[in-house]
Amino acid sequence: MRVVTIFRNVACALIVISLSVQAQTRMLDDFETFTGWHAIVSEGASGSLAHAPGRTGDCMAIDFNLEGVSGYVIAEKDVEIDLPSNYQFSFEMKADIPVNNFEFKLIDEKENVFWIKKLNIAYPKEWEKQTIKKRHITFAWGPSGGGEIHHVRKLQIVVSSGQGGRGRILIDNLRFETLNDPGSSGAEGKFFASSFARIPSSHTIDRKATVLTKWEGAQKDSDTLEFDYNYLKEIGGLAIEWDSSRYATAYTVDLSEDGVEWTRVYTVTEGNGGRDYIYLHEKDARSIRLRFTQSSAGRGTGYAIARLEVKGPEFSLQPNNFFTAIAAESGMGLFPKYFLAQQSYWTVSGVNADSKEALINEEGMIEVDKEEFSLEPFIFVGGRLFTWNDVERTQSLEDGYLPIPSVKWTRGPGTLSVRLVSSGTSGASTAIATYRLTNAGEGTVTGKLFIAIRPFQVNPPWQWLNAPGGVSPIRSIRSDSTGVVRVDERTVIPLTAPDGFGAVSFDSGDITEYLTRGILPAHTAVTDQTGFASAAYEYAFTIPAGASKEVHIAVPFHARTGQNPSPHQRDGGSVFVKHAFDESVKFWREKLDRVRITLPAQYRDVINTVKSNLAYILINRDGPGIQPGSRNYERSWIRDGSLTSTALLELGVQTEVREYLDWYAMFQYPSGKIPCVVDKRGADATAEHDSHGEFIYAIRTYFNFTHDTTWLKGKFDHVVKTVRFIQSLRAERKTDKYKNGTDEDRALYGLVPESISHEGYSDHPRHSYWDDFFILRGLKDATDIARVLGHTALEKEFAAERDD
Repeated sequence: MRVVTIFRNVACALIVISLSVQAQTRMLDDFETFTGWHAIVSEGASGSLAHAPGRTGDCMAIDFNLEGVSGYVIAEKDVEIDLPSNYQFSFEMKADIPVNNFEFKLIDEKENVFWIKKLNIAYPKEWEKQTIKKRHITFAWGPSGGGEIHHVRKLQIVVSSGQGGRGRILIDNLRFETLNDPGSSGAEGKFFASSFARIPSSHTIDRKATVLTKWEGAQKDSDTLEFDYNYLKEIGGLAIEWDSSRYATAYTVDLSEDGVEWTRVYTVTEGNGGRDYIYLHEKDARSIRLRFTQSSAGRGTGYAIARLEVKGPEFSLQPNNFFTAIAAESGMGLFPKYFLAQQSYWTVSGVNADSKEALINEEGMIEVDKEEFSLEPFIFVGGRLFTWNDVERTQSLEDGYLPIPSVKWTRGPGTLSVRLVSSGTSGASTAIATYRLTNAGEGTVTGKLFIAIRPFQVNPPWQWLNAPGGVSPIRSIRSDSTGVVRVDERTVIPLTAPDGFGAVSFDSGDITEYLTRGILPAHTAVTDQTGFASAAYEYAFTIPAGASKEVHIAVPFHARTGQNPSPHQRDGGSVFVKHAFDESVKFWREKLDRVRITLPAQYRDVINTVKSNLAYILINRDGPGIQPGSRNYERSWIRDGSLTSTALLELGVQTEVREYLDWYAMFQYPSGKIPCVVDKRGADATAEHDSHGEFIYAIRTYFNFTHDTTWLKGKFDHVVKTVRFIQSLRAERKTDKYKNGTDEDRALYGLVPESISHEGYSDHPRHSYWDDFFILRGLKDATDIARVLGHTALEKEFAAERDD
């Protein structure tokens, strides 16, 4: 560290090290002429590129229609760019479209693809500059398998299905800039100042002016602390460790790009001391200024900081990065395990065919719906807060196989059991959490059960494909007189009356800062500029030896209120909860016990595993769509669905299979192609050539179990169209090239073309025996179907195709 003394004379308080910023800007396209760009449109979607009035002169317009389809429209241009050690791309964008995904892709000479993909973004309705820096670009796929891109041959701007719909995106002034960041050159600290002269010599500042320690301002009501780097620096936020005696309860953070014009980027009005984390996402500034206006010690007492650190851009690259940094500096157990790079296992809870499901993890944390907040238990006993890290944890399902999960905390003679039941019907279901405290010891135990509402999912950050896990913003929490809480648009209903409730905005601390002291925040309603609000219910308990206490909380999955429970009913909600539990047990036993499986007693777990997985198949359904999951894999693949349907039929479940096949058949393309996957956005046009055979196989398998000839006749046109598409695919590999060409070409004769039917070769399409196995299986089943239905000519044709 380099010690810098700040003299009392303000004129001597400024230490400036002048550094020049070197940046080379290249205009890739100002769109005054419109050349070199072309559109790539997925099957089922439509789109085009046009020349249009821009922000300055003309621009490029991307017109698209993604209604009823999971697809994309790409604007692509060939370019030649050698990438330096640091760089950025920028462009102006304006759009009139629904919420959708945005992708910016760079492709090298070996067809490696690097990208930034933003899910479900609200596109700017007015012109807005977009900046994509080197650190935003990551490897997507390609033969290299990873690494960095060094040379760009193609550049793509992509809109892909989020909500779908149609619209127009305008792009103007596409630039490439070489950056030379003086902050990485090893130069010493830049500039530090205070608006008042009273600064003791004991404070220090490190050589890059990122860490300040032991700073003490003047004994004034207002004070200012300022950093000036004399170049444009990427800033991710601040971490402020306040002196315990004089911290700011109200202050602002201002940024300036030139040291003259300032922009307020953050305001704190109810600071609580301790450690403050300031989230500044994607900010560039030459100067940082903190303006303190209210001190915890009262008027005329001033402010003192034990340590202040200016964080780099990685600190707030995403909210998950932010909380990972916070969790690393906090006590174990105060944040979800995934912020400590530890996996936490979880299971799903829901009702058959509903689109909404909850998750509960092995620590007893409950995520109330996809990309929503969680409920998390804490126990305060003997002046100490107990978390998931302080107890032994076990997990179980009701009766060993019913999809009613429980997590038990055990410490000494005390236990906390968290049980999650989903009750009701599809479209009108509710998640009900029961917290049961039991005292198996000899004396009475007194304490508090806290059930926290936190802006974190159970789904971890590394689950990101279609629904990014980790942080889930909470911007508003509001409790009414009955204790019912509105968390943004979601309702939390305490069936057991709480003894207290408190909510806190992130500027005043995370809820655990209060729970560790056994108290609640003073407010029952907050709004939060960061989206990191939190709250907690308090349930005081005094439990004699051998006794228990139960607390019930309900979270309706859907907005309708006709079947929602009432808050803290006269019986504490126990009658409502018992009815919901009994109905759930009854439903699942009827569904799961249709087939009798007999094994020796020591293999009971095998039977339970089969039955519970049958339950999860039904829970993960969205309406008729069979899906492999309820979060990132909340999509319906025909591959998974056809094989899952076989399992369902083997276990006595037929109605759900028929509903699935009737539904999936509606998405067959006019060409006869069977989409690989369908979700709420529609059919995905990606070429996966196993799909066609799997669809026919699933139809034949359903008939094998039901002998429903009437239903089979209704599907025969779909089967014929699918075979015709298979024939067209095979024809592409029955030309002279494949009949008389090289050994490699001849090996592909009569197969279907390349596809990407597996993640293992998603970098580019490949010929796959997996595809051809299912093509053969589909042709065999199509032949059988034609025979069953008496279509002799088609039976012979399909048999010949099968044999060929």
